[in-house]
Amino acid sequence: MATTDTAAAPPRFDDLLGHPRPLWMLFMTEFWERFAFYGMRWALTLYIVAQFFNGAASGQGYASRAYGAFLALVYATAIFGGYVADRVIGYQRSILLGAAISALGYFMIVVPQQQIFLLGLATIIVGNGLFKPNISTMVGKLYAPGDARRDRGFTIFYMGINLGALVSPLITGWLASVISGTPLVQNYKAVFAATGVGMLISLLWFWVGRRQLQGIGTPPPAARHGGAMLAWVLLGAAVAVPIVYLLMAEVGAGVLAWILGALF
Repeated sequence: MATTDTAAAPPRFDDLLGHPRPLWMLFMTEFWERFAFYGMRWALTLYIVAQFFNGAASGQGYASRAYGAFLALVYATAIFGGYVADRVIGYQRSILLGAAISALGYFMIVVPQQQIFLLGLATIIVGNGLFKPNISTMVGKLYAPGDARRDRGFTIFYMGINLGALVSPLITGWLASVISGTPLVQNYKAVFAATGVGMLISLLWFWVGRRQLQGIGTPPPAARHGGAMLAWVLLGAAVAVPIVYLLMAEVGAGVLAWILGALF
């Protein structure tokens, strides 16, 4: 399962606060990705009921099922995203591609039309699958086998996750009330737009900072075929989005949980 750059000792990195400098770049990349994810998540069911059911209680069941299906598929796609990065396009490209796809999805859910909204959620799911498992793997690749700092490095990285999850609902919730002009009428579109911006910041942060990685996370030697493999992965992602959309729209959270439990 391990690729060449997994088995080899990592390059010598300059240290920052006792850890390889790229750790802090990954910390901020993940912070902004989690800012986007948790900023969207708190508003998801509230927006569905308010936008598509005019606030009626009858929409709560549908919103809960959509929320459950969304989370189930987010976790499922991470398995495939890890394989694509490890065997096909490398971790760096997978993170960049996942961030770009996710950002597109966050901006799509701003559109107040139910089918486009669900397609946006499906796009976020596919992008998350390419991004989330692979940035965590990159942290482990910064440390040589047996490096005592490795566990502390993961602790620092997870602090970035928790910080993004903490800060995002506070900031986006404030934006939702301020931009709408009254705290009683939440502007969820402002929330989703802010999460899209957060995801773009994550993408740009990694794009600019990836030079620090010194080749860690590049495609495995057996898979270096220029842009051909990347094009195939893009095509696969484009095919995956409508499939995920159909799973969310037609199958439902309960059946998805049963299927995923049987498979994994």
